[in-house]
Amino acid sequence: MNKYHITKKNYISRILISFFASVMIFFFYFAVFFLTEEDVEGFREQPFIIELGLFLIPLIIFIFLSIYSWFLMRKYVFYDDSKNLVIEKGIFYKTQIKIPYEKISTIAIKRSLLDLIITTSKVEIDTGTTASPLPEGKLMVSKNYALILKDFLENKKDNYNLDLPNPNLNSVIEEKEENIVYQAKPSTLFKLGILKQGFLGTAVTLLLIQPAFMNIMYYFGDEVTEELSSIILGSTLFSLMMLVLVALIFGLGNMFMYYGYKLIIKDDTIEYQYGFFSKTNFKVKMDKINALYLKQSIGYKLFGYYSLDASIIGIADGVQNSNNNQNETESRYILPIAKKEVVTEVLKLLNAEELINDEYIKPTRFRLFNFIYLPLILITIPLITLLIIFFNEALKFYIVTITTLVAYVLLIIALKLRLKNHGYNVGSNILLRKGSFTVSKVLIRKQRIQNITYLQGPISLMLNIGNIELRYKRLLGRVVLKGYTSDEFLKVKNDIF
Repeated sequence: MNKYHITKKNYISRILISFFASVMIFFFYFAVFFLTEEDVEGFREQPFIIELGLFLIPLIIFIFLSIYSWFLMRKYVFYDDSKNLVIEKGIFYKTQIKIPYEKISTIAIKRSLLDLIITTSKVEIDTGTTASPLPEGKLMVSKNYALILKDFLENKKDNYNLDLPNPNLNSVIEEKEENIVYQAKPSTLFKLGILKQGFLGTAVTLLLIQPAFMNIMYYFGDEVTEELSSIILGSTLFSLMMLVLVALIFGLGNMFMYYGYKLIIKDDTIEYQYGFFSKTNFKVKMDKINALYLKQSIGYKLFGYYSLDASIIGIADGVQNSNNNQNETESRYILPIAKKEVVTEVLKLLNAEELINDEYIKPTRFRLFNFIYLPLILITIPLITLLIIFFNEALKFYIVTITTLVAYVLLIIALKLRLKNHGYNVGSNILLRKGSFTVSKVLIRKQRIQNITYLQGPISLMLNIGNIELRYKRLLGRVVLKGYTSDEFLKVKNDIF
């Protein structure tokens, strides 16, 4: 069997890491011996040794790291043993990883900015059998060989007679016809950054804080002078400029991150790729999707957009909360931003049309008390107490008081929307809907459910209700249905198992 090394160009990136490490040591050494006022005994008396060490120590470390990186790279090999892709690595502690071809579920090709410059790619391979945020196999290869290796891994499980291609040969893979079902324009991706909940939350917070700040400034000023008015006007303009700047950062950030977003669905696999400064390509079998998340923030709703995420072991598993995946280098987005017609078409291809369904079983027992009155009591009592104690101050800072009341009204609306949107449905899959200003629908495959638990606290016991907790196959995969009776829990449990 032929053993192949990872690309020698990987040594360039390792040399750069060694160089930057040496530079950091140089500046640390310089700061200790030349920028500190306290004398260091033994060294201050011998300035030549100090000056020599300033250059010699970082140089020795750079040479050592460069040599070590070279041997480390040369010990990183991969080969085919007919049924497994085998990866061997390590100098002092050798590691051998065997990845069965028939169990490979996810193949990712990633290219950082440095990879784009030196024409290399990282091929990440995962079977989805372990709930780990790291891929089971990772190979640094040339840009062209990454596509050849990907094609080999896709076809090997169906044809064990295939031989692992030699990375040293200048082979070219034939371009295949792509069944593109979705492709995002840069302008649409710019909207993604502005319409999602992160930016809108920042904007609302800024709009609530700014009038309160002006009220406080006017009150503590001895009198309304031109200087005070200029300060308040300047802070207002600064806040507006910051809002525009944040909008540009969110918009451009998402546009470059998901640049060229393309979704390809063919047979039983989905493939999506994106990126401007760093490019990423994922290909995964449909049956490896554990759950789907259809979300619509208030900004998306105003313009008729949706986003569709997927939970797949091995992709963005470092994030515990799937609702915030858009800030990660690995994206769970299948559709980052799309109209309902496109979402419906993609869901049909994924055999998940149920997500479009709007029929859900809602809580019935003490629903208003559990979802609205109880949370409001916990907030209203301290709020009224503070208003009574600081009544005169509340009148003086009337804009602060009004801002607080506006936030309180928004809270009431959020609680009502949360009750309206909360529900579940059990059919061929499990459907859940939750959220207030951002509505999230979740579809979980029944076979992915690992356990179901009924949770009751002191107040829940008194009301004879509880929370149904579902744990499913994903790193920390967990969803909770709030405010259901024990009979409803047993029904859900029997429907699933």
